[in-house]
Order: sequence, then C-alpha cells, then structure tokens
Amino acid sequence: MQILAGCQPTHFRSRVIAHVLLAGVVAVLEAAGIVVAARAQTEIAKSHGPLPADPAVAEVPKSRPKVAVPDVVAPEVRPIAVEGPAVATAASLHGGATAAGPRFVFALSLSKPVDASVFVLANPSRVVIDVPHLDFALPPGVGRSHGHAGWEFRYGVFSAGRSRIVIEAAWAARIARTQMVPATATSPASLQVTIEPAPGGVVAAPATPPVAATAPAKPFVERKVQGRFVVMIDPGHGGIDGGAMSQTHVVEKDIVLQVAHHLKAALDGRHGYDVRMTRVGDTFVSLDRRVEVSQAAGADLFISIHADSVGDAAVARTARGATVYTLSETASNEAARQLAEKENAADAAGGLDGAEAGDEGQVNSILADLVKRETQNFSHEFRSLLIDRLRPTQMLGRDPSRAAAFKVLRQVQTPTALVELGFLTHEMDAQQMQTAAWQKRIAVAIAAAIDTYAGRRLAAARP
Repeated sequence: MQILAGCQPTHFRSRVIAHVLLAGVVAVLEAAGIVVAARAQTEIAKSHGPLPADPAVAEVPKSRPKVAVPDVVAPEVRPIAVEGPAVATAASLHGGATAAGPRFVFALSLSKPVDASVFVLANPSRVVIDVPHLDFALPPGVGRSHGHAGWEFRYGVFSAGRSRIVIEAAWAARIARTQMVPATATSPASLQVTIEPAPGGVVAAPATPPVAATAPAKPFVERKVQGRFVVMIDPGHGGIDGGAMSQTHVVEKDIVLQVAHHLKAALDGRHGYDVRMTRVGDTFVSLDRRVEVSQAAGADLFISIHADSVGDAAVARTARGATVYTLSETASNEAARQLAEKENAADAAGGLDGAEAGDEGQVNSILADLVKRETQNFSHEFRSLLIDRLRPTQMLGRDPSRAAAFKVLRQVQTPTALVELGFLTHEMDAQQMQTAAWQKRIAVAIAAAIDTYAGRRLAAARP
C-alpha cells in the first residue's frame, strides 16, 4: 500500500487495465507462435547483455553509391508449340438436305493444325482423309452413332506414321471444300470437309492417284527355319478397320489381337514351332498383304482369328458360339456367304481402292485348282481337330463346321482355317471374350489342335 500511495487512484487503475490487456494480447500471440522468438531474444539480452555487432555488417558503409539499373524489356510472348503428334479429340458428321442440294460436313477437332490429304473412292463411295502422325482420343462408337442412315466413318492407324479416316457415303460423293480452321480462345483447331453429290452420280477419280490410296511397302519377312513348323497367326482387322463391335463398344480387332498373343505365347513355350503373326499391334494390314506374308514365310499352317456379329437385333439375342471355316468356292450356307462377303470387304473399310482386289477370274481358277489339291484336305483335317478341341472350352455355334470364299484363306500351298470365336452382338459371348481367363483357355485349345495337326504332318514327312 505504501508503494502505491503516491499514485492517483484513476491513473493507477488505468495502468493496471493497460497492463492486463497487454498481457492478454501477448498470451494470444504466444499461443500463435508469433512473439516467442522476440521474447527469447529479450531474455538473452537481459542475461548476457547486448549481442556483439557482426564485423561483416559493421564494415558496410551507411550509404552506398547508386548503381544505374538498365530498363527491363519484357520478353516477347510467343504461343507454346504443342509437341508430339496431333490428337483428334472430337469428330462429327452432320448435314442433310439444303437449298443447294444434299450436303454433309465432317469436322475433326484437333490439338493442333495438321496437313491432310483428302480424296474419294468409288465402289463403294468413300471419302478418305489421310493425316500423318495423328493420334485419336475419340469417344467409343462415335463413327456409328451420328444418326444419318447410310453414313458412317471409321478411323485408326493405316501404316507407320500415317492415320486414316474413311467416311462411307450413301451416294456417289465429291469433295466440295476442305479447310483447316485455326484454334481460337474458345475452340480448338478443326479440319472440316464438305461433301456433296458427284455430278451425274459418278465419283471422279483423282487427277493423280494419291499415295495414301495404295498399301504400305512390303515388310521384311524372315525366311523359314529348316525343321521348324511355321504357324502364321492372323488377328483379323486392325488399325482403321475395327471389325465387329458390341453394344458396349467392344471392338473385334482388340479381342482377336489379345487371343492371338495368348496363342503365340502358348506355342512359343513348346518345342519345334516358328510362330509368326500378320500383325502384332493395332495396325491395318490388307488381305493381300496377309496372304503375301504367309507365303513369304513358308507357313505350314495359317489360322485367322475373328469375332462375329449379327445386324438383326432379333437374331442377335440368340446367335452365339464359335464357328470354324475353310475355303470353298461355294459357301456352305447363306450365313457363311454373307460373312465371307463382309470379311472380304475389309480392304474397302481400310480405304483401299477396289482395283487392288485382284482379278476375280484368276481367283476362281485358283479355287477350282484347290479342290484337287491335298492342301484342301489338310485344311479340313485341321478344322475338325480345332472344333474337337474347342468343344469342351467354348460353346459352339449351330453347324460349327463351315466353308466360304474368304479371300485371306486363298493360299495354294498352305492349309488355312478361319475361326469365329463367338458373337460380339450376344451379351454373354461379348462379356466372356473380354476376360483374360477366357482368352487364355481358347488359346490353349487352339494350341492343342495345332499340336495334334503338326505332329501328324511331321510324322508323315519322316522317311
């Protein structure tokens, strides 16, 4: 009380309140970790005295000479180039009747502008677009779901470094306009092709045949190794030619390639085989090229792997199971004839000119000759073996042993067979074909048939 006697009550109370408020603020700041370092420095100073001056800092003069700073020039802003191949991110086909007549516009959205070669082909009427180094990131089924009857488009790799888009037209077409629309702040670059009816309903041939209309250069094929049984596995379709498609957009070319790789792995683990494939990735291979590769390799057996489909929705609900085909000039039934016709159109689906299909008279001559040759008998023998091995593993279709004039089976010296694994248009078939376990079981069954057949042929060849 004596210590505070000299203080005025009001002044004293003000100091006490200020002190209490300050202490509260400090406590809050300490809780936040803000004043801890400051208080620590204060405590050090109280116990040890002021910190000695840093000699390096003490030598710095209080004033520094001014240094002239040059004006900073902002660098030129340039658009960043998109590296790597262009990517197609969207595609559409729209049009119909206009005042000037029917007109369709195909538009392809791109990550960057591209150089494109556009031309038309006849029989059937198609518009073909070739683009170098183009990747696709398009929604599944985009080419078949645009709502215009008689029109659809497909896309994919045509050859190394070259992609292709093929638009099937409902009438003889001509290209009215092709333009590359640059990107804007709100839309990507776009390739737009305007299609109109050809005058007189006749597709005009290009002034000079486009390079893209011809097949790629012939690949190198290793020669046959003496003493090895050469098996040529032919995964159907590929690249721009997707083949059949399920309701959930499962594509035939992918399923058959996976089964082919499983089959190759199964045979590679066995002694005495030289296993080749007409394609090992998602690339387009013409039917003629598949035959050429097989003949150049001196194949002892050629097996083409496919998956079937049915367009009629009512039939698709019940049509399922595997079927094995061999070559015949006369189809075993109407369904076999229609299937061969569809498979033989693979080159047209890939955008090849119909003139490249070869002379039909020569083909008929070869077929007639094959009837007399033992090659046909060997093909029938392997077909029977394959059906027997598939039966315990996979449901077979009605009448699983069939024949038709498949172009890819037209090989005079090599026994050939084409297996349809099932129907992608049947829900259960499509579901199981996507599983690795099913694919491996099918591959093992096919390999077992090849084992039996190869054993017989090698035994018969021994002196």
